[in-house]
Amino acid sequence: MACNGFHPHHQNQLGSDGGVHGGVNCTACAAGMVGEADSCGSLRFTGAQIRAASDEPNPDPKSPGLNLRQVEAALLKLSNGRIDLDTRKRYPFEKLRARISGGSVAILQVKRGVFIDAGEGHHNKFRGGHAITIGADNGNPWIDDPLTGRFPTTWETLRQAAGRLELDNHGSICGVGKAYVSFSRDITTDVAPSANGGSGHQAGGRVSIGPGAGEEKRRFGLYTVVGRTVVGVQVRRTGGFSATCSAPRLYTWPGHSSQSLVVVLDRFLADQAHAQGVTFAIRSSHMTEN
Repeated sequence: MACNGFHPHHQNQLGSDGGVHGGVNCTACAAGMVGEADSCGSLRFTGAQIRAASDEPNPDPKSPGLNLRQVEAALLKLSNGRIDLDTRKRYPFEKLRARISGGSVAILQVKRGVFIDAGEGHHNKFRGGHAITIGADNGNPWIDDPLTGRFPTTWETLRQAAGRLELDNHGSICGVGKAYVSFSRDITTDVAPSANGGSGHQAGGRVSIGPGAGEEKRRFGLYTVVGRTVVGVQVRRTGGFSATCSAPRLYTWPGHSSQSLVVVLDRFLADQAHAQGVTFAIRSSHMTEN
């Protein structure tokens, strides 16, 4: 569905939207706003509801905030599959800008101090890692910060804030020109009818796997999926290959944590899958963007 110009209701993480864990529910509240936009307003879940539906209902003291994969899985669960976000790590910022300008809304992980230094802190002095909702009207970006509200910003401020995000406790930086982001799929879809009239997958990038230093072959997991569920996995070894793949999606795996996977669309693995009447997927960490 298309929802150009849709503005979700603001969610205040320090109020009822955030609930008892509101102080660490920025990602959950931002996810609630993006989920509302993704459903064109038909589904609204608070940050507190998303936290409760996640695999971490009580914050881990060592890492109390939820990550994008966790809120993606929680929204998929709460919405019975209707809200299905598209999560990317180190996604090219210019592609982000194009998708947001085209109508998508997204959760963006940022270094909030960048906004304060740009005069956009709006009376809240928190400078650390944070999650916000972003969108654009007529190509002009806005943010909806769970700590403050919705305000206009600039693409350059967003670019710097996304790039200076610390991805872990070891000082690993996302990198200016890259973003850790989770998009609504209401505008940019990655699933299209196939030539034979069935449900096909549109190319979203390439998956590449090769041996590391000193290795002749590399092991990797090859997942068999039916719909959005993993039904089997096998370990393969390869001397290296590259193939076209779909955009990443989250797949449930009974008895295991959900997996972000890409469907292999060409080359020998796709041929093998077709011959067996199955669908093969590989972890999205092996994917590179088009």
